[in-house]
Amino acid sequence: LTFLTGVLIDDEGTVVIMDWDRHAGSWRTLSGDDDGKRFVISGLPEAQEVGTEAVLAVSVSYRVDLDAVQRQFTGVPLVHMELEDGSPDCHWSDLKQGAIGKQFLETAIALGNAGVRRLHIVLAAQNSLAFRFGRLYDKRNLPQATVYQYERDNTPSYPWGVLMPVAGIAVAVVIHA
Repeated sequence: LTFLTGVLIDDEGTVVIMDWDRHAGSWRTLSGDDDGKRFVISGLPEAQEVGTEAVLAVSVSYRVDLDAVQRQFTGVPLVHMELEDGSPDCHWSDLKQGAIGKQFLETAIALGNAGVRRLHIVLAAQNSLAFRFGRLYDKRNLPQATVYQYERDNTPSYPWGVLMPVAGIAVAVVIHA
């Protein structure tokens, strides 16, 4: 739902992004130093060679459960963006978030340019990043996107998602797997 909030607010105006610091128990600005660590992207060439659907798995705070993704999206090409040394506290730099946000957007563009028309997005990321990625997701030029909720003990592990109001979809829709 945080990604959806970003899509709805869009990138049309100035927004100060903050996140909850679970250690301090308070809201915090993204004023940390950029450690220079970025996404390592795997699977992109394969996705460019296959069909109109792809899964974009984004591992930041934790590693996405790729086994669960592959079980749920059998036969759908998988692109994995994994942050080097990702952790729950790796996101406190606005500069870093801007740089990895750019990587996220460029990857979505590359998938759209390769013919992908429907993108399944699974995120393991902090709220501020999910919000930022939603703001960056171009409503008119990128593929349809559904962002899924992870539930480790469920079968399937991604039981529901939100179809975003992008690519001709007028309103967000909750879908069930």
